[in-house]
Amino acid sequence: MEDDDRPDCRYGSLCYQKNPEHHAKFKHSFKRKERNSDIDISQNKKAKKQETKPRTSDSAKSPTIPRHSKSPQSKVNSKDETPENSSETSKPDTKESAPSDTSPKKRDSESVKRNSDITKRESVSGNIESDKKRDSELNSNRNSITSHEKKRDSDQRSLNESKLEESTSNETTEDNLPKENLDRSTGNEVNLSINSVLIEDVESDKKRDSELNSNRNIITSHEKKRDSDQRSLNESKLEESTSNETTEDNLPKENLDRSTGNEVNLSINSVLIEDVSHLKNLVKEKYLVHMPDEFFTFWKLCQKISPKCPINAFKSLDLKLVGPFDIMNGQVVDDGLMVTHWRYFYDPPEFQTIIVSTGKDHLHFGYFRDCPDEAPVFIASNSNRDCKINPVAPNIFIFINEKLNEKVKSADLASSPSKVSSLQQKLTDFAHGHKIDLDAPKLSSVVRARKAKTVCKGLSGVGIVVPYVKKTELGYRPLQKSDKDLETLFRQYKDPSVDTRGKLKIKSILEEVSTWVTIAIDESDFGTGLEFGLDLFGSGIEDLHSMTKCTLGVAYQYLYRNEFDTILEAHLENRNVDHVNLLEPRQ
Repeated sequence: MEDDDRPDCRYGSLCYQKNPEHHAKFKHSFKRKERNSDIDISQNKKAKKQETKPRTSDSAKSPTIPRHSKSPQSKVNSKDETPENSSETSKPDTKESAPSDTSPKKRDSESVKRNSDITKRESVSGNIESDKKRDSELNSNRNSITSHEKKRDSDQRSLNESKLEESTSNETTEDNLPKENLDRSTGNEVNLSINSVLIEDVESDKKRDSELNSNRNIITSHEKKRDSDQRSLNESKLEESTSNETTEDNLPKENLDRSTGNEVNLSINSVLIEDVSHLKNLVKEKYLVHMPDEFFTFWKLCQKISPKCPINAFKSLDLKLVGPFDIMNGQVVDDGLMVTHWRYFYDPPEFQTIIVSTGKDHLHFGYFRDCPDEAPVFIASNSNRDCKINPVAPNIFIFINEKLNEKVKSADLASSPSKVSSLQQKLTDFAHGHKIDLDAPKLSSVVRARKAKTVCKGLSGVGIVVPYVKKTELGYRPLQKSDKDLETLFRQYKDPSVDTRGKLKIKSILEEVSTWVTIAIDESDFGTGLEFGLDLFGSGIEDLHSMTKCTLGVAYQYLYRNEFDTILEAHLENRNVDHVNLLEPRQ
């Protein structure tokens, strides 16, 4: 019989074709007749191959052994089938079930499943046995606990009976007690042990009270002795100060307590010296900036020079300590901040007044700093006529020393030579004792070092310092108007002869510059906004306060100098030329 080369029907067992040509063209192995013919063809094919070529290994093409076979002929045929023909004959007929072959993978999976079922059964049986053991242990524990509880109850019962017998035996001796020992409410006899306990407590309380009273007496005596020593020390200091300072007999009314009219107690100054950390926090709270350590050390010098009134310690130099020194002297504004206390009209937020001239020229001196959280750079001065800031000394000790030297060289020395020489000697001794150099650093070196950091000069003259990347030129760009042009515009705006139209024209020019400054700030050139804002503030024109607040406030915020922004807002709301001392009522 020849090999059947017809292709398989693509419809398989669902073939509905009844055309003889279709059946002649395609194989239908699912049908019984054709399946039997296919099996005969595969057997003949296998026989021919065995005659021509010997079998090499049965394991290479392992035949599939059918699990259920009905005829021996099908078993013989399945052994000689190739994998291709076995796949064709594996489809059973709907009317008669043909032998089905299983692959080795399927047998392996079934064996694995069978083994897993066996292990599951074993684990379940093991769990059941362990549960039984655990239940038996629990039952035994319960039994033991029950026996222990019964034993404990019996012991407790016997103990109670023994106590009851003892109590009845003791009560026989208390039959003939007086009526005073009876409880009036119940008629039962009061237990004598309670009374004994109460008596012991009362005695212990009396002992403790006596000890406390003795301790109080000791503490009171120590306090009296300490007060007397402090009083004698203050009197000795007062005698020394009066012997050295004959010109301070007529104290001003500022040294009097307004509520009592008495002189300010000297103990306040001693407390202020000791509690420096509290004072630092108080100054920071009221002025929003940190004062350097030299500020508090200088206050100690002022207290040594003039214990009665330290703020007038350098009255002979026509100088008075103000601003934060008022807090050191015990004069504090209770409500709100003190950022505008002794802040003059042209003082920018970077300038903090600490010393004023007693003359009528409004000359004042103070710390100048670039950032609120940094130490001051130098001591500067301002005359309150314009916004010019002039550096005068690197620190407050060198500033006072230079003022003393100027006084010695001047012709005014004849008025009070002993006073000036005494001050100079006290300053020198104090600086030597606290290792303070009165000659270094030089002002020129300090100014030169800061000038290297500035990005522009500005109308104030000291310039501004901002973060600036020189390589990318990020942080600052020059204004569209030079300092000279801005000074001319401000001067024309202040000129009374310029009418309203001329002022509006000048204001439109400044608004155009402000627009370019806003663009620069948006592009991270915050120094431009700081420069233009300080120039607007230094002009002193009230009509430009809104522009000043907007430009300078935004620059402070982007530069993380929010404390300066708060000082600016408070100053613009209370920008007065004459009234700078908040401790005095406004006239």
